[in-house]
This record gives sequence, structure tokens and C-alpha cells, in this order.
Amino acid sequence: MDIPLKETNRQNLSSQAELRQSASTPPFPSTDRTSSSKGNDHKLLTSSVEKPELDEEIWKEQASEPEDLESVIRYLQQVIADNQDDLNFPGHVLDRATEALQPGVPPEAVLEITNAIRAELKLATENSPYPEVRAIVDAFDDPTTPVTTFRMWTIGIFLVFLGTGLNQFFAPRLPSISLSITFAQLVAYPLGCFMARVLPTRLFRIAGYQFSLNPGPFNMKEHMLISIMANVSFGGAYVTDIIAVLRIPRFYNNQVLGTNAGFQITMALSSQLIGYTLAGLTREFLVYPSAMVWWGNLVEISVLRALHVKDNQPANGWKISQMRFFMFCMVGYGIYFLLPDVFFQTLSFFNWTTWIAPNNVKLAMLTGTVSGLGLNPFPTLDWNFMSINPVVTPLWSILNLYSGALIAVAAISGIFFSNVAYTQYLPINTNGIFDRFGKRYNASRILNDVGDLDQAKYQAYSPPYMSAASILTFTAFFGLYTSTLMHSILFYRKHLAGGFGLFWRQIVIKLSSLPVISRLTNRYNVKAADADKLLSGKYTPDVHCRLMSVYPEVPQWWFMIIGAIATGMAIFMIVYYDTQMPVWGLVFAFAMALALIVPTGILSAVASSGAPLNVISELVGGYALEGRPLGNMLFKTYGYITTAQAISYASDLKLAHYVKIPPRATFAAQTVGTILSAFISVAVLDWQIGSFPDLCSPTQPLHFTCPGYNTFFSSSIIWGAVGPVRLFSKDGALYSFCLYGFVLGAIAPIIPWLALKRWPRSGWRLIHTPVMFAGALGFAPLNLGYLTPAIPLGLFFQRYLKFRYTAWYEKYALTLTAGFGAGVALFGLLYFFAFQFSGKEWKWAGNTKFSEGCDGRSCRLVDVPEGGFGPSAWS
Repeated sequence: MDIPLKETNRQNLSSQAELRQSASTPPFPSTDRTSSSKGNDHKLLTSSVEKPELDEEIWKEQASEPEDLESVIRYLQQVIADNQDDLNFPGHVLDRATEALQPGVPPEAVLEITNAIRAELKLATENSPYPEVRAIVDAFDDPTTPVTTFRMWTIGIFLVFLGTGLNQFFAPRLPSISLSITFAQLVAYPLGCFMARVLPTRLFRIAGYQFSLNPGPFNMKEHMLISIMANVSFGGAYVTDIIAVLRIPRFYNNQVLGTNAGFQITMALSSQLIGYTLAGLTREFLVYPSAMVWWGNLVEISVLRALHVKDNQPANGWKISQMRFFMFCMVGYGIYFLLPDVFFQTLSFFNWTTWIAPNNVKLAMLTGTVSGLGLNPFPTLDWNFMSINPVVTPLWSILNLYSGALIAVAAISGIFFSNVAYTQYLPINTNGIFDRFGKRYNASRILNDVGDLDQAKYQAYSPPYMSAASILTFTAFFGLYTSTLMHSILFYRKHLAGGFGLFWRQIVIKLSSLPVISRLTNRYNVKAADADKLLSGKYTPDVHCRLMSVYPEVPQWWFMIIGAIATGMAIFMIVYYDTQMPVWGLVFAFAMALALIVPTGILSAVASSGAPLNVISELVGGYALEGRPLGNMLFKTYGYITTAQAISYASDLKLAHYVKIPPRATFAAQTVGTILSAFISVAVLDWQIGSFPDLCSPTQPLHFTCPGYNTFFSSSIIWGAVGPVRLFSKDGALYSFCLYGFVLGAIAPIIPWLALKRWPRSGWRLIHTPVMFAGALGFAPLNLGYLTPAIPLGLFFQRYLKFRYTAWYEKYALTLTAGFGAGVALFGLLYFFAFQFSGKEWKWAGNTKFSEGCDGRSCRLVDVPEGGFGPSAWS
């Protein structure tokens, strides 16, 4: 909104900033909600790079005028309206703003309260409202910094080959090892510094362009772009799972399709690039808004700051530099990491509660941290054991996750001890699928020679059975999807409207430049400004958007062209090869991904949580393509993986946004990394299958036993061959009640939303139902013990240190957790190749105590009868 100021004050402000580019961002307390649409697409956000400071005398002069009191009130109302649903926005600022707007508050008190929170209100407008972002992300930029340099491309492509190749090679191994983004950052730094020292600095001129192999010191932007290339590539191509289960003899043994290079490449490239396209098309929702923080990105930036930034201001008496602190944390925790994870593993799985009575089944089921539910107040002495990061994940998110997990413990216990769906014959907490004899489900016993379901074999063998924790997890998955959609509609409708407004503005402006459209608009006297006003969403550009506005943006049609090419490859692959999937199945999968990408992306960006679409993709694919395992795998790939990759790519776009990397440089790096990773992953897998004839055998001498491929194969049978109709929908289906999770998820967000309408600043504000459902997913095979340590640690870092020792927290907290992660990456890799790869183990009581007793053996509460359990007939 535009708050009216006296004309003299506007002139004073203008004279202060006549040498600054600040026209599009009004001074405090004004918050202009619109921006110019002239020029390139990136100008839609704002054209300013700096903002003028508000002079103290001007502030006092404004405050003394009655009309300025009215403008301050309108400003506070706008702040509350914009941020009351943002749980990461400083709550005390909203509380004071709400206090100032209460009926009967005298004007002097309103101005006094506003003055008290003035500094943080200015920070929210001129920088970022989140102290963690302000501490790590620079609010300035040097656009002349070289980015797409020779050394950046050389190191980036080298790491893409190294990381993708090694991660794909070791993916089938148990135990495995994977190279992380932290590893890439640590390797890239000395390589970049070395190249900056030895490469020639002379200028080369080719076809009118000039460049240098060595434009100066290795900088943070180059380093981050290398990290982004590693991010998009190290995960490899998900379709390698499909290729593996098709081609390996112990699975489907489909050599015709599994060895076809055309099928492999078109499937890999199309699935990888469609996710990238979705990320580009959702920038207005998931990248540009300041509320989309992407907390995990701050850790990656903190690593680079520790390596590149030399400034060292004391923080609460601590004078150690961030680089030295990072190195101490990396080496110190890296050495300690070997203790609970290698030499004394009982410290990691610290199931001391079960030692009281090792053979007590119920005690192990409730308190065990190996196969139980993890009701253990002190479950580990290993930072790496936690499933969430207590420094990075917002405290409100940690509390919601833990609340959801506690509710899940109660629900699982109720399901199990009531023997719902014969769960007492199975372990209480496992993701395994069982037959009616209590054994692992042998999917190969129900298939015919071509890999389809054989009804006679199925009826002669067994229906699949799930543990109590798996039942609850599936119900929570269903609730998570509808809860995420409903929560986004109720709490983020303004954000969604702003994103759609910006998206369509860019489309309309591009279309209006076409001759045909231009003639029509001139004929009917349609003004561009009118269209701009109609389509503009409510959107406040933060300082990072303003700084990024100096770089040419990537047009939407670039992403659309990549999407069209990828879709064409996918359609060709489906039609030309025998894939068991019709084209309408691909369209259906895309539609599901488009519907859920923004709500699930918001959850990841805001809460550091997520809503993976694997289960809904398997469920919908199972209904739509019943009896077609390969069709179900492909539907899952294009419905789930494209969305997961899109969210990951969007996170990287925000990473580039924070570090002020030109968008087109990011586009090039992500595209190259994505395409290379698809070819490398497929090539390594093909070589591996051809070179290891006993790959995936339980007795494979190098431990390439393929636990991931086995799980993927079993899932394809359960969801594709057996199908969700038999599990959830047929008369007498054991797990039909799980579908009520969809209803529960749709209703749950309405309760806090209605409560907040009645009590806007009450504790209901902190209840986030999608995150609670996400917390309930932390079972089968994990348990409550993986979350419990995050509660005291989160309170210590985010309540005590953050407010008592703010300077220390802002300087060192993220550096500490980044150092711990780097220590795990570095020392874990060294140990793996030095000892674990050769099979070296340390067998003693400290490494076996946790696996003794019922917790280690996954004891059953009830023995399986000789003839099996369950109904006497099934279909």
C-alpha cells in the first residue's frame, strides 16, 4: 500500500537519495505493493538496488502530524496482514503491532510502540525479516564479479562426473557411501584457489568476445555455481532404479527393454528435465518471495562464507574467525563421529531402556530405538543420528514434527495392541511387507513369465500384510497431501495470488509485444498499464530481489522450450516402447505434479519439512494402471520424481538468488549438470550390471546386495501388480480405513484457521497441521528417538543462544552445524575407503549391545500359527 506522506517530506527524502536508485521502493514506513512493469521481465520486481535511509528529523516530523499517525496505523495493519501467517516472521514484532492497533490506545502510545519496533520493521523492508538470513546472506552485491569462468566450468563438470559416477556406483552397496554437497564445496575450494594461482591471466579474444582463463581470485559466486552443479547432479537419475529392476535377472529380467539405449536415455532425460522446467515456472511462488527461506540453503552458504569471507568481528567475546571455527568443528566432530558410528555404535543406538529387561517384548516395542517406537528420553549420543537439524529447522517446525510423532506413537500402539489387520503377528515398526506366514513377502511368487500378476499364484500364496507403523504411515501420507493443499489455500492464498499475478503479468507483457496482439490492444484501446494493474499480485520485493534486478532474468519461454522437448521425449518413449503406460497416464501424472508442486514446495521452503509424492503417485498409478508394474513405475517417476526434482531445483535457484548469481548463469549450470548426470548415471549402471554378474545377490562378495533396488521391485509388485484396489478398496480390504486419512487431512487445517479468526495472536498460530502429518511419517523404519534430541537442542540454540547471545548465534550457529556436516562427509568417506570397503569390522560389546534382546531381534508379540494368519480366502 502507498502511505501518504506530506509533499515536503517526499521532497526531502528525494533530495537525500538523488544519487541512489530507489524510485521503486518507498522509505519506511511506506511499503509499496506494486512495481514497474517496464523493461525486461526482471524489472517487474523492482529496479532499485539501494534504499535511502529515513532521516531522524523526518521521522519525528511525520510522527507529529495527525495524517502521519494515520499512515503509520495503515502501515502496521499492512504488516500484520502480510505476515500474520508467516511463522518465521518475528512474533514479538507482530505482537507489538497488534498491541498498537487495539481500540482505545492513545496516539502517543501507538507512536511509542512503533518507534520501539522501528528498527526491525526497517530491517524487514530493507533487508530480510529473518535474523538467520541477515546473518548469512549479504545485502549487497558487486555485479562485476566474474561467475561463469573457465575454472568454474572445469571444476563443476569434473565434480559432476566424479560425484554422479561414484554415487551411482555405490548406490547398490550395503553399507553405501555417497558424496554430498559439502564434499563438493570442500574439494572445489582448493582446486579453485590452485587454478587462480597457476592459470595465465592474459585476455583472449574470439569472435569479438574477450575472456581470461584467470580473471582474479577464486570467488564465492563461482564456488556456489559449482555447488549448484553438484546439487543437481549428485542424486543421479531416478530412472536407474527402473532400468535395474527391468534388466537384472533376479527381478524382471526384461533384457529387451532394460538394455535398450534409446529407452534408457529418453526416459532419463525427460524425467530429469521436466522437473527442471517445473522449478523455473514456479519461481514467483518458491524463489522470489522472502518468506520462502529454504533454511537448508543457509548451511551451504555458511560453508562458503567460512572459506571466503575474511572479516572477523568479535561476537559476545569470541574472536575466532568463522573459517577457523568451521575447521575446528569439522575436524573435532569428524573424529568424534567415528566413535558412535564405527567403534562404539551403541552410543548411536542408545537403547538403554531395553537393557533393564532385554527379552521384554512390550518394553522393546515401546522404547526400543532399533525396531521399537523410540519412547526413550535419551536415545543417542550421536548428532548425526537425528533426522532433522535442530539449528536449521525452525523451532516451531521441530515442535510440530514432534507433536505429530507423539500422536503417531499413540495411534500405532492402538492399532497394534488392538490387533487391527493382524498386526500383532508382525514387528510393530518396520516398512517391510509380509505374507500370511509372517515372512518377507516374496513378490516373485505371484508373477507370470512376463512379469504380470498371476491370479492363481496370488490366491495360492498370500495377500500382503503391513506392520502397525506402516499402516499409520500410509494414513499420515494421505492426510499430508490434503492437509498441505488445504493449508496452502487457507493460509497462503495471498502468496499464491501474488505469484499467479506475477506469472501472468510476464506472459501478458510478452504476448503484448507480438504484432498481432499489439494491433488488437491498439484497436480496442487497451492500455498496458491497465493490464498490468489488473494482473499484478500483491508482492513485496526484498533487498535480494532488488539486487538481482540488475541481471537479465531467464524468460519463462526458455523453461517452456525445455519442458516441451522433455515432454516430447517422454511421449516418444511411451508410444514407441512397450511401457505398459498410455499417453493419458503421462498427462495425468503431469497434472498431479503441477497441482502439488507449489503447496509442497512452500512446505519445504518455510518449514524445512516436505510432502514427498511417492505414495500418492503409487496409489493413483495403481488405480489408473492396475496390473501394470512397469506402468506404475513410470507413473511414479513422472508424478513423484519430477516434483521432487523441481523442489530441489527451486531450492538451488533460491541459493543462487541469495548469492546474487546471474539467473542465466544458473540456468546454464543447472541445465548442463542435469543433462550430464542423466548420461553418467545410466552409463555407470549399464557398466555395473554387465561387469557384476551376481549383482544384487545376497551373497555378493563386495556387498552390492541392492537393498534399494529390492525395495523398488517389491513396491512395483505391491502397487503395480497387486494394486491398491486389493489393499484399500475391495469389499473386505484390510486397509480401507487408511483412506480416511484424506478426509482427516482436509479437515485438520480448518480448525486452527477458524481459531485464528477468533483469536489472531493466540497459540493456535503455531499449529501447522501439514508439518504435524509430516512428523507422523517418521516411522517404519525410523522412530521417535530420531526426533527427540532435536527438542532440547532446538530450544538451546533457537531460544537461549538466539536471544541471549544473539551475536554468537548469528556468527557461529550455522557455521557449527555446517562444520559437523563437513566432518561427517570427510571422515566418513576416509573411513569407508580405508576400512569398511574391505569389510573391516570392530566386533566387541560396544558394537553389539544395542542389537541384543528383543529390540535388536524385532520380536513378535504373538507367534504365527502353523497354517498362517488372516482370512481363509482372498482375491
